[in-house]
Order: sequence, then structure tokens, then C-alpha cells
Amino acid sequence: MANRVTLKILCIVREMGAPLSPDVTSDHRKPPGTTMVPEVNGTVHYFRMPLLLSEFSVSRQASPQYIMVSKVVLAAALSAVLSAASGRVAPRLEIGECAEFISKPEFHLPEYVGRWYEITKFDNPFQLGMECVTADYTPIDSSSINVYNNGVDSDGNFIGIVGNASLIDPNFPAEFELNFSGRPAGRYNVLETDYVTFSAVYACTQLDIFKQEFAWVLARTPQLTPEVLQQAKDVFAAFDIDVTNFQPTDQGETCVYTNPPEY
Repeated sequence: MANRVTLKILCIVREMGAPLSPDVTSDHRKPPGTTMVPEVNGTVHYFRMPLLLSEFSVSRQASPQYIMVSKVVLAAALSAVLSAASGRVAPRLEIGECAEFISKPEFHLPEYVGRWYEITKFDNPFQLGMECVTADYTPIDSSSINVYNNGVDSDGNFIGIVGNASLIDPNFPAEFELNFSGRPAGRYNVLETDYVTFSAVYACTQLDIFKQEFAWVLARTPQLTPEVLQQAKDVFAAFDIDVTNFQPTDQGETCVYTNPPEY
């Protein structure tokens, strides 16, 4: 009988937004009150939080393609358990590591405020079925802005949310912490923008062997020419971010938009 290896996929039963805080030890002794979760590469993590583990066994002789498919299936199972456990829409998870990127080094926040239209994005649970999406940014001070996101859902209802974004580190002027009431804090990293045509925005959270990835192409007008859209996508591709994940946002002629906030 072929040797078998068990892949344990971590399903975190927790309030969305609670920090993932592993205690990583240099040996295999299990600290009291923790749960051991070995990664595929053999590193052992001990988590001090409630866990639900799902085990899946595959043969050590299985092909890399079979193991990868198994991982994808388990990622889907993880999303389902997260959704059931939290009572909310589960985040979009993939096997893999977040991209290493460089945000725009000379970013000028005053030039960035105003209205932006969402042209295309990676699917995410907060914008399911949304069309006619806009993002309005107004200044709070020299390092933070108000954020007004608006759109129309699949039933034709206007949906809006208000939050704020604050600079994390002055040495990285295009990287912000994004906050909306009732949601976990997120990141908003401007990879590139010319302030008058497009903006390429990226964020990613690493959850053990999974990543939760967000990306948007925004524009100052509801439509972008194919050439400018490709220019924006090339920004992501330069950091090995998979641009085939982009899904266009409908900004058709029937869109009705809210009035931009005054500032």
C-alpha cells in the first residue's frame, strides 16, 4: 500500500477581522491549549484560537497535478466552512503567496482625491453583483481621506458605504489602511496612477497557505480605452499578479450615479 500524507486545512472559527496569530516553535513540542497545524512544507504552527480542522489524505505517489487539484478543492471547502462559521460571505481564498510589490514611490494624496470609477476588479465578497461602482475620496488631513463607495446591486438598489483610509508609513506614501464600520481593516496600495486617467490598486492578506487577494483598476471616467486599460493591467503583471482574474464592472449608459461629495 502506498504511503499517504495527510494535508490538514485550517478553518478558522472566529469573528471576521480577528488577527491570525500563530505561535511558531523551533521544535515539535505542542504548547498547552494550542492546536498543531503542519504546513505542506513541514513547518509546524501552533494556534491559540478555536480551530476546526478538515483532514484530507493523498498518496505520496500522487502526481503534482492531482495534489494541486486537491488543494483547490480544500480551498473551496475552507471558504464554505468560514462562511458557515461566521454567518457572513466567506473571503475569496486561493492557494498561493501574496505578490511582492512596490507601491508608487512618489505619491501625492491631494492629487488623488475626487471621483474614481471602477473599471475592473478581482471578484470579492463585498461587491457581488455590483454595477455602476464609484469611489469618492475627500481629504481629512494631509495623510488620511474619507472613502465613499457607491454602486447598484443586482436588484437595482443603490448600495453605499462610508469609511476612511489612513497612511500607514510616511516612507511608503501610497500604502493605506482602509477601514469601514463592521468590517475588518484592509489595505489599499496604489501601485501606479497618473491621477487624471487610471489608478492600479492592490491588496492581499496571507492566511497560512492561502491568500486573499484584491485588485482594482479605477478611472476618472466611466470608460477606459483598451490601450490605457492594458497599461493599467501591465502594472499588475509586472509584479506577477494574475491579470486573468480581472472581471469588468458594468459602467453602461443606463448607470445612474450619486452626486460626488463636496470638499
